[in-house]
Amino acid sequence: MRRELEALRQRVFELQRRAAAHRDGEGTRLAGSVAVSISAREQLLLESERLSHVGSWVWDLDTNSVFWSDELYRILGYESVGDTATTEAFFARVHPDDRARVRSLAAKSAASGLSHQVDFRILRPDGEVRHATMGGAMIFDDGGTLRRMVGSVRDLTEERLVRERLARANDLLEEAQAMANLGSWVLDARTGVREWTPELFRIMGIPADTPVTSELFPSLLHPDDRERMLAQRKSALEEGASGESELRVIRPDGEIRYVRFQTAARIDEQGSTAEVRGTVLDITEQVLLRQRLANAQKMEAIGRLAGGIAHDFNNLLMVMGINMDLWVKELASPPAELRDVQRALSSARALVQRLLAFGRKAELDRRVVDPNDLVDRTLELLRRVMGDRVTLLREPAGDLPAIRVDPLQIEQAIVNLVVNARDAMPLGGTVRVATRSVIASEGPSVEIEVRDNGPGMDAATVRRIFEPFFTTKAEGAGTGLGLSTVLGTVEQHGGSVVVHSEPGHGASFRLRFVAEARSAVAEPVVAHAAVAAHAPPGRTVLIVEDQPMVASVIARVVERAGHRTLLAHKPSDAIPLWDAHPEIALVISDIGMAEMRGPELIRVLRGRSNGRHWRVLFVTGYSHGETLEGLDGEVLTKPFLPTELAAVVTRLLV
Repeated sequence: MRRELEALRQRVFELQRRAAAHRDGEGTRLAGSVAVSISAREQLLLESERLSHVGSWVWDLDTNSVFWSDELYRILGYESVGDTATTEAFFARVHPDDRARVRSLAAKSAASGLSHQVDFRILRPDGEVRHATMGGAMIFDDGGTLRRMVGSVRDLTEERLVRERLARANDLLEEAQAMANLGSWVLDARTGVREWTPELFRIMGIPADTPVTSELFPSLLHPDDRERMLAQRKSALEEGASGESELRVIRPDGEIRYVRFQTAARIDEQGSTAEVRGTVLDITEQVLLRQRLANAQKMEAIGRLAGGIAHDFNNLLMVMGINMDLWVKELASPPAELRDVQRALSSARALVQRLLAFGRKAELDRRVVDPNDLVDRTLELLRRVMGDRVTLLREPAGDLPAIRVDPLQIEQAIVNLVVNARDAMPLGGTVRVATRSVIASEGPSVEIEVRDNGPGMDAATVRRIFEPFFTTKAEGAGTGLGLSTVLGTVEQHGGSVVVHSEPGHGASFRLRFVAEARSAVAEPVVAHAAVAAHAPPGRTVLIVEDQPMVASVIARVVERAGHRTLLAHKPSDAIPLWDAHPEIALVISDIGMAEMRGPELIRVLRGRSNGRHWRVLFVTGYSHGETLEGLDGEVLTKPFLPTELAAVVTRLLV
């Protein structure tokens, strides 16, 4: 447009010159004709200048007179009627910070005969600042003398504002895409030209100046996802179809990212695909969260299954264990085979307890303990099994608050972690066990950290270490329940486990427990001593157990202690026995029974007691800590030894 306007100005000036040459009488008719042409062209020029925000000017060097078009008056902030166009008036409107530069370029153009394009600011009387650009052309006479300078001033203010708004909108779009992890792309179906937004380069993990070709995006995809993406793009190009799919991106550094790839086609008037647009949304965090949720659900299902299996095993182990113990006691010299069976049953009981801990169903004997004392006592036992190659170091923190835990369960968790660390360093290394106070999301907490300088684990292994039966040890060297049990134990205590490990940099396991108030006093941990049977014999004991074999073996132990037993294999059988035998002094009841739960049965019996004095002992092999709260009686966890049962019965009947 600038070229056309300047050509038009040159034509107008030429017509002005010709009109001046025919102002004599003999040229009156021609002058009138030319004047009409000039008027028409001036109107066309003025309308063009108004629409394009371009004002024109003429500077006659012979007379030092200046002409401004109406649009230039408007741009400079002058009135076309009343204000005189002069070079000084023009420079008076140039912003003071730009004035010297514009004057210098104007003088240089006049001296050299070469036009210079210059950008500058206009400062109007009301303080408004406008942005403009000016260019000019030189008119010389036949002798080469500069006679006139003509030019234009274009108001760039609105255009500049539009550009700034567009740039701001583009910046906001880029910021929004960065915050949303969303990149976009455009493919011109006719030219094959492709454009990517900066965020798409970041998602793909490549520099922003990487040339975008048809092979670039597919080359960064997982081989198993590549054909699916190419088919989706082909469908958009050839059929105008929209599509969506989840893909895996393999960045140049090897990191895998998950993305949602969407395509949409723009169809032209002829029904052909003119353009394909799409987005690439980074959904890595959502996918990992989804995987963690699925894994948590799987772990919960396995935990429930493990708890159920452990419950049934408890009953079987108790039958076998008690009968075996009673048999061994009757023999003056038990054969070695029976001792082996006893040891195997003891190991089986320990395994069941680990399953219960994994399933968060082991009964907890919580006490307020000093974390340092707990760790020190555990390490004293461990030093004997660490071997010569591995050094066990202690890093205690002073002035630790107490924690409320089951000491035996936490000791077992620490043992599992330390032994795992030892086994991970067959060539030797160092295991450090530290304690410290921390502030966690749960509030003031205590951490027990087991840290080694062994080979460490990669991220894929760390994600799986708490899965039941997952192990990195050689086949047959581990059950894969150790770390699952640690996690189950800590979470059952309301705590958490934080793991950090990298290949070549060892592993750290931090067991975190909520701290007790500073005023809480730690209890000394002592072993439970078996209570001798001193209760008077001949008492009547009602046993309610829906597993006949379990009921029989409990009855056998109670009878050997000198008491009489009544057996009920379901709660409804217990009620008539209760009514018929007012001498019943103790009720031993399973907690979980199909017909009626043990606590409910006890409430029914208490309602029919009529002032009788009697005691209650619950037995269970499948109990949550919250299930045991509020029970009207003592609890003995299966599987138990005959001596343990006899001791409790004796204590309750004294």
